[in-house]
Formats: sequence, C-alpha cells, structure tokens
Amino acid sequence: MNNIKLLLLAVFSLFLLVSCGDMGNSSVKEATAKQEEPMVNQVADQTPHLNNAPSASMPEATLTSYSKEEAISLQRRKGGPQIADDATVAALYQALDNEADIQLENLIYYLERPLRISGKNDFTLDGNGSTFIMENKSENVVVLDNCNNVTLKNFKATHVEPEGPIGCTGSVIQVNGNYGVSIEGCELNGSGIIGVVAYDSKNLRVVDNYIYNNSQYGVLYQGATTIEISGNTFENNGKDGEQHIGLALDPGLSQINTITGAKNQQGLQMSNNIFKKNKLQKEQAIADKGELEALYRAVRTGTDITLKDLVYHLDSPLRISRKTGFTLDGAGATLLMTDKNEDVVIVEYSNNITLMNFKATHVEPEGPIGCTGSVIQVNGNDGVYIERCELNGSGIIGVMAYQTTNLRVVENYIYNNSKYGVLYDKYTKLEVRDNKFEDNGGNGDDHVAQALNDYLSEVQKMEKGSKNGSLQMSGNIFQ
Repeated sequence: MNNIKLLLLAVFSLFLLVSCGDMGNSSVKEATAKQEEPMVNQVADQTPHLNNAPSASMPEATLTSYSKEEAISLQRRKGGPQIADDATVAALYQALDNEADIQLENLIYYLERPLRISGKNDFTLDGNGSTFIMENKSENVVVLDNCNNVTLKNFKATHVEPEGPIGCTGSVIQVNGNYGVSIEGCELNGSGIIGVVAYDSKNLRVVDNYIYNNSQYGVLYQGATTIEISGNTFENNGKDGEQHIGLALDPGLSQINTITGAKNQQGLQMSNNIFKKNKLQKEQAIADKGELEALYRAVRTGTDITLKDLVYHLDSPLRISRKTGFTLDGAGATLLMTDKNEDVVIVEYSNNITLMNFKATHVEPEGPIGCTGSVIQVNGNDGVYIERCELNGSGIIGVMAYQTTNLRVVENYIYNNSKYGVLYDKYTKLEVRDNKFEDNGGNGDDHVAQALNDYLSEVQKMEKGSKNGSLQMSGNIFQ
C-alpha cells in the first residue's frame, strides 16, 4: 500500500474519532497515551461493563497530509484513540477463533479481511468504543454465520474512503443463519452499502445504534428473518436519504420493499427509532410565497394539506382554530419561525387534529434573551395527535398543553428545549409514547412535567414510565 493511501486512511480515522457530531457527544472515550502491548481481553464468565457507547452523530472527515505513522504520533499527543499495531489486530482475529468473550481496548483497528464469527454460542464482542476500518472496499466489516446468542456492542464500523467511481460494495455487518444475535450501541457508518444485512436469522435485535450514510439501506433483511429494530437513529441512508429499512422479497435481494415509519408486520417489530433525511434548513429549498400562502390558507380553512420537502419561513404561527378532523402532514418539511417570541404551531378549541412528519423550530436568536416562544401549543382541544415530528428547542417548550383531552405525543424527537420537552397543565390528559427526549431544560433532563397551578409557577417533573389519571407514558428514550 503506497504512502498516499496510508495517509488517507489514517487521517480519515483520526477525524472520525476525535470530532463531535450534531448530538454533541464524543463517539469514543479517550484511550491511554501509550500503547505498550496487544490488548485483546478475553473474559470467560462475565458481561463487560462499559461507560462509553458511541455517539449519535459524526461529521464528515477532513483529509490532511499525514502519513499513518504521523497520524499515530499526532493522536498520541492529543490523547485520542491510537491505531492498533499489527500484533494487536492479529490477536483480535485469533481471539475470534476461541470461545471466550472479547472486550477490546479502545483503539482503531485497520482490517484486511472481515471479523468473522462463525458457529459460536453465548458469545459477546464488546468494542469498548473501538473503531473497525475495513481496508478492502468489497468486503463486509463483520460477518456472523450459524451462531446462537451472540452480542455485538459498543463499536464503530466503517470502510476506508474509496477511490474512484465505484465506491464500497461491502456492507458493514452481515448476519446469516443465526439465532439470537443482538447489535447494540454501535455506529454503522455507510461507507458500506448496507448497515446491517440479514439472511435467514431469527430473533435478531438491532437496538440503540446510529446507522447512517449507507448507500442502499440502513437495515435490509430477507423475508425469512425475524427482527426487532428499536431505539436507533437512522440518517441519510439510500440514494435519497430515506431508505432506512428494507424487506427483501427474494433470496437474491432483487425485489425490495422499503419500510417507512413504525410499521410492525410479520417478522418485524419496530419502536422508538428516529429517522432523519439529513436535509435540514440549509440543504432544503425554501418555500416560495405561493407555497406559504397555500399553507396558511389550508390552516385557516381546515383543509387537509401535505407539504413539500421545503423550509417554510413563518412570520406568524400556524394557528389551527375551531377545526374538526384536520391533518397537517409535513412530509419532511421544516417549519421555521422567524419571530422568537411566537409559537410555531398553535392548536386551539379543535377536535381530532393530526400534526405529523415535520420539523419545527425557531431561527437562531441573537442576544442574551433567546426565544420565548414554544414549538407547539395546544389549548382547549379534544383529540390532538402529534406524530413523528422533530421539535427542536430553540423554543422554550417542545409541546405546551392547556385544558386538552386525548392528546397523543407519539414517536417524536423532542430536544434542546430550554425549559421542558413536554409541559401540561392539571386539566390535560395525554399519552406520551415512543418518543426520544434529549437535552431539555437547564439540567438536560427536564423532559416531561406537569404544571400544578394555572400560572405554571409550580411544576412537577414526571419520571420515566409515569402513569396516573392524567398521563400515560411508555416506550420513551430519555437522554
């Protein structure tokens, strides 16, 4: 391998591992500053304990002119994860031939061939924050076949940046003919064509992973497979960014149905997943005057509307007032409130209103005050359904509810709100289910709360799984 390729591989991994993504967390824990000997720890009868699962987002790499050796030296100076030497990589391959569980040191492992786990029972590979980088773009990174009760967790897996027009043709993880495989807390980065591809495998669990930038699908499973997909973040998979999960109707994978939303069906159970297209404000086109007028007119008249995948710059709230049976389907649109003191959407004195499939936020405020408007406010309604939305906390509260019965907040991503994710008064009855809450409130954990008086001055935070006469809460992820 020539020096140019080596420097590209080394520095690609350096920036992937050290940089932070949109979610604001590092993907790996810092390693010790000196690597003295191969570290592949085999643990016979225990489950390793980890504190550093990979993060939910990573930026694209930036390549700089370093050789692999220079990259190792730079990483040592910065205190970041180091590159495993040849002996350490060889020890990993050898350990896979043994029966004992494996817990890795937090390193970057360059692989010339797949990590193949074959015929194992009751086995765990714990990456401990490591990164696997496959150098052969036509190979899968990890392959499991004919195994029972195998767990893969806490690593990032990717390919080297390919040269030329073909790109990678290998997938990230392939499972074939297994029973009881769990893939947990991993980043499966789409230099591969598919994040997880599964053939004839029963009780496959894909849980709490970040699966992104795969050129064809995030997860593709063949019809004989049974699979649970829960708590994952999918982003920018497939040619248009939305081929996150697919069902192959034939063994040759030539006929594929793309599965959208949380549609459970025979062989598939899905819950708590976040699906992102990776086309936010600066990447989406901006709605023109005619599109904005059509939106406000539909809201005013109560005529169901499906938006285009655009950014709608709003100078006043979308106010749905005294309507019955109205649906606003964003179809991936972004609703951007330009007045920091206004709510983005207001629903009042209405019945059976559905808000779905959009992102709602405010412009970035200038100065120390920030936004004083919430994202969605509901007041005096019976039957409001907020489904599969991103409620981004440039507003102070994601969902603010007054005197509303039969409010359902389901399968949303509610994050970065300065006060609360969901705040409801003592007259409201609501269901909060299968949402992902992240970094709401001053301490980052003020996700769901009830106001105990009419002035909202006394507030009680509701704990995970709370159930009472007003609130039913289940299946949510709190971060």
